[in-house]
Amino acid sequence: MHCVVGTAGHIDHGKTALVKALTGVDTDRLKEEKKRGLSIDLGFASMDLGGGMSLSIVDVPGHERFIKNMLAGVSGVDVVVFVVAGDDGVMPQTREHLDIVHLLGIKKGVFVITKADLVGSERIKEVAGEINSLLKGTILEGSPVVVVSSVRGDGLDELKDTLRTICCRIGDEPARGFFRLPVDRAFHVRGFGTVVTGTVTSGSIGKGEEVAIYPAGCLTRIRGMQSAHEDIDRAGRGQRVALNLAGISHGEVGRGDVVVCPELFEFSGRRTFTGRCTSDCIIHLLPSMERPLRNNTLLKLHHLTSETLARIRLMDRKDAQPGESVYARIYPHAPLLMLRGDRFILRDPSVNRTIGGGEVLLTHPSEKPRQGTGRAGLRIPSGREPEEVLSGIIPQGSTGIRRSLLGFMLNMRDDELMDYIKDGSTFTLMGGYVVNLRGLDGIKDDIIRRVRSHHEKNPGEVGMGEEMVLCGVVPSVDRGIVRCVLDRMIEEGRLKREGSLIALPDHRPTLDEGTRMIRDSILNLFSGGMKAVRMDDIRGLPYSEGDVKRVMEFLRRHGDVVKIKDGLFVSGRALERARGLLIDYLDRKGRIKASEFRDLLGCGRKLAIEILEYFDGTRLTIRQGDFRVLRKGGKVCG
Repeated sequence: MHCVVGTAGHIDHGKTALVKALTGVDTDRLKEEKKRGLSIDLGFASMDLGGGMSLSIVDVPGHERFIKNMLAGVSGVDVVVFVVAGDDGVMPQTREHLDIVHLLGIKKGVFVITKADLVGSERIKEVAGEINSLLKGTILEGSPVVVVSSVRGDGLDELKDTLRTICCRIGDEPARGFFRLPVDRAFHVRGFGTVVTGTVTSGSIGKGEEVAIYPAGCLTRIRGMQSAHEDIDRAGRGQRVALNLAGISHGEVGRGDVVVCPELFEFSGRRTFTGRCTSDCIIHLLPSMERPLRNNTLLKLHHLTSETLARIRLMDRKDAQPGESVYARIYPHAPLLMLRGDRFILRDPSVNRTIGGGEVLLTHPSEKPRQGTGRAGLRIPSGREPEEVLSGIIPQGSTGIRRSLLGFMLNMRDDELMDYIKDGSTFTLMGGYVVNLRGLDGIKDDIIRRVRSHHEKNPGEVGMGEEMVLCGVVPSVDRGIVRCVLDRMIEEGRLKREGSLIALPDHRPTLDEGTRMIRDSILNLFSGGMKAVRMDDIRGLPYSEGDVKRVMEFLRRHGDVVKIKDGLFVSGRALERARGLLIDYLDRKGRIKASEFRDLLGCGRKLAIEILEYFDGTRLTIRQGDFRVLRKGGKVCG
């Protein structure tokens, strides 16, 4: 079992010294850190707790000026080790770090009172009391407190036992969603190439698989993987890993980038991530805020290992008061891959202070708000159950959404999405879409109404062109959904398909008295056995070109006349007779010449050849030199 542990606490309270005492690793690796005696950037170490349990430790800086580095390190940790120095007690950064941990939803932690060798027992009790008072009403209330001296080694074994107990209670979570690994470090290893490290936020990935770098969009492949200094073949959610990437320079990837599965390319519109996703979120504001949050305020947004400015658009209100929780849509200034369930932190850049944070409820791959979703274009899922969430995305009166897009919005792969909605009574999969069954009645009624109207206006036609049906139904609805509804109505027997035409089940083409006169005049041209009639001759009849064209289409669909080549027609009955004579002759003789077929039909040689070529085109016969033979089952006979 493997857990990720992050440190937190005020500057110079002994976080780095504690990590060194536990692991033997000095996480201050930069020259400036050594010179100044304080952590500036993230540090990393690992520890074996025995019994198959190991820890990856992310040591974060405590100085206020390096809060962005602290935020990059604390995202994705399972357990936080909160360090409070025995001589100083609770300090400003202690409080801000606790606010951040609370807003990020890190539920497991242990508080460590360090520098016990510098103070007496009474002072230790005072600091423990400060910690317990600080924790009231927070996510870490009730966390254990351990007293440690990193210099003498006091309390280290107790701390290890406490961490072992906490990590055993966490358990392994399923690796759901699209694979994402926020990069917190990138470097070059001689003989191997580029290596990136981070904690898997969602999904899973295997050695040898293709991945992409967000937001640059460059593709690469995982050459090798390690976790806790051990080679592995697969990594999943919550696991801290190092990836050796092929064909990419370490200068092309860095902190703030995300290694992702290639499926996420679909939602960028092209093979690079130039678009900026917007996110519908719930934001929790800290009670310590000095002033209300105004609508459209520009704040600094920290998400995973990245930071950017973002505009906050509140839902149906002009401002939000300190301590309130509000729904909002976030418009980041730089590309961010914020998916459902992600946590984030908001800081006021004017005072350099954390004011709140929140959770992503829904992500849109476009900045354009959808119509009919409130003043700010928001449509927030109201609950956690599938029916509640989907009702927020596809409300009653709406129709559906492309299933791949819905999967992106909910951070669910297709197999997870199918399991998510399979038991729903309101929502179902229909082709490539997830649809709200209650929103389809209007589409079905509209299709029936349009097809019936077409029959009434054109009683002689077999049906209405499928493309005409699709183009005319509820223009605001995705055409793919309309096609799925149409297919479903045909399966249910509410409509029937005749070639490319759609008709009501009981519809039978009929001709009125005037149209029947045109039909009789056309058929009279074909009387007298096997003869060919040109379209020019048919147009010469004393009727309008539109009426003649409509009746000819009626006769062709009923098989009364057949087009054997452009502009040339024969009687359907005569052609069927010719087909029977040809098959009978070939069954007896095996092959036939054009001249023999001419004599068989009693027509001219030119017409006989044209009919034979028609039969070749319909795959009844095939030409072999001067002869025709039957084609059966795709094989030539004779």
